[in-house]
Amino acid sequence: MKQAIENLLRDFEGGRINRRQLVSSIAALAVGAQAASTPAPFKAVNINHVTSRTPDLQRASKFYQEAFGMKLQQHNNNLHLLGVGNQVWGLETGKDKTLVVDHVSFGIEGFRQADAAAKLKKLGFKPELSKESLKFTEPQGFTIQLNAPDYPGYLP
Repeated sequence: MKQAIENLLRDFEGGRINRRQLVSSIAALAVGAQAASTPAPFKAVNINHVTSRTPDLQRASKFYQEAFGMKLQQHNNNLHLLGVGNQVWGLETGKDKTLVVDHVSFGIEGFRQADAAAKLKKLGFKPELSKESLKFTEPQGFTIQLNAPDYPGYLP
């Protein structure tokens, strides 16, 4: 950071940037340094799975199996879990007219459900716990699921 500030001062003294640009650039460096020094409460190491809702579960499942070679790993009348490498594409029955994404699941390094729930509550979220994971609604209204990176998924 010291070198970056020296470069900004040199640019200012050389007339390449004005005083306003100098001040805003130094402020941006300070904010960036502060954000970098604050550890994130979670470390996502993979996208464990994505689950979508579809009006025609059988048709959608057949399409993804035939078009992309995804293997049906688990299923019941309302949910199909299809393998995509080490991840899962979940399809569940929904009332939407088209296929829509329901939620994304992040595999969290060192995931412990109780600890994750406590961290989310401290951040002002209301986690919903399930078997080995939890879900919460992020600030824009989208559902996020957190679990261990190797979470296999479970049928309800």
